[in-house]
Amino acid sequence: MKKLGILIAIVVLLISTTSVLAYVYPSTNADNKNGTNSARPGVIGPHVNLVESNVGEVTLEFVMPSAYWACFEYRSDGNTTQAIDPNHYNPWLDDDLYPYICLNNDVAEQTISADEYVEVRLAFGGERDWDFDWTRFDTLYSRTAEITSPDPDEEVSGTVSFDAILTDKDGDDSVQWAVRKGTCAGGIGTVFGNVDGFHDSFDWDGSVFHASADTSSWEGGEYCFVFNPTESAGDIPIRLTRNFVVLDQIAPEIELIEPIDGNSYSGIIHLKATCDEVCDYINFWWRAEGQSYNPADKQYHYVHVDGMIFEWDLDSLNPELWGGAIGSMPDGNYFFYAAGKDLAGNWARTPEVQVIVDNDADDDGIQDPEDNCPQVANPDQADLDKDGVGDACDNDKDGDGVTSDKDCDDLNSEITIEKGTKACLIYKMISRLCSVHKWCFWKGIFNAPGLQKPFNSNSRAAEHIGRE
Repeated sequence: MKKLGILIAIVVLLISTTSVLAYVYPSTNADNKNGTNSARPGVIGPHVNLVESNVGEVTLEFVMPSAYWACFEYRSDGNTTQAIDPNHYNPWLDDDLYPYICLNNDVAEQTISADEYVEVRLAFGGERDWDFDWTRFDTLYSRTAEITSPDPDEEVSGTVSFDAILTDKDGDDSVQWAVRKGTCAGGIGTVFGNVDGFHDSFDWDGSVFHASADTSSWEGGEYCFVFNPTESAGDIPIRLTRNFVVLDQIAPEIELIEPIDGNSYSGIIHLKATCDEVCDYINFWWRAEGQSYNPADKQYHYVHVDGMIFEWDLDSLNPELWGGAIGSMPDGNYFFYAAGKDLAGNWARTPEVQVIVDNDADDDGIQDPEDNCPQVANPDQADLDKDGVGDACDNDKDGDGVTSDKDCDDLNSEITIEKGTKACLIYKMISRLCSVHKWCFWKGIFNAPGLQKPFNSNSRAAEHIGRE
């Protein structure tokens, strides 16, 4: 009886001791798998393989290569509420019992849900020297990212912000990023970023990304922002793209081809300007020297047709103002320029050119189109023969068919005596006498009907005047 009491005391002491001391697992999953278990060297024991890790789950392969039972417990994310029994089958293990799978010379695959990881242990079954503690298998972390600027297909100009956010388990990943013209594909079209030879500045703390660029010099069109944070082992790769549109902000190059600087013009002044791209319109402006450009004066013409060449004729004698009214362009110095916009609304203008408007070449106060002798000053506009050519420049003033260089009297159409002949000499003498005495016999002769004929240059009688 005394011996039985001692035995019971020993058992109680052992039980109480085991409840205080933590269970020491004799092996590990890796040792069982690799045959490095010190108790069974070279022997492959019960173990677990990771088949696949995904977001929210892992797929495990449970292996028991020997002909006795091994039971694998499992739980998710260290959650102790998943225990199924407060009393464990292993009397030396002071812990709850968790869901388990038992195998005997068999293999089983199972997918287990978890936010971050699944744990597996081997703590009961046929042999204790294979037992191993909780071994962790991570899920694929739900790694997310979002581009927050620019908005999808947003039309932008000037300074543009490029922003993105990464949600990651460790926050220590680096980032690659780029802005590309016309494509999201890697390696081509890059205009901004930290790849493909670019080293533009940006802010990045492992979670929040920001960069900004002045797009005013960028060619207008479609662009793509690429946000590509690098991943740690087991991370989901992330490569986000965002298409947007940069508005054309580059002013066109406009050239004023005509009028030509320094030239003199009369009548029609041909205006011509060119754009280096398709322009929406061109305005031709002009002003007189000393005058300022003022839209109220309407001294401009608006050529509104999409194109690259713009032309218009300005009649300096009857200059058409914008709106259709007719203005005036007195002779003098004038300045011209052309201005316009491309299809994106970018405005540009040319330098001024200076020209001379001269519609009165002889400065006689009569504009050339109305001047009957535009190259010789004749303010009186005298025209003896009424042929539209002023006497100042008419080679046959009296219109008798004999040119001035041959006509004895180019102011009398009835006298056709050739200059330099004796008849012309006598005619001149008689004309002088008559002009002095106001009347004379010879004047009557010259004026009498039918008596002028002897003095015509074709008459032989004219050659005999002054002879016997």
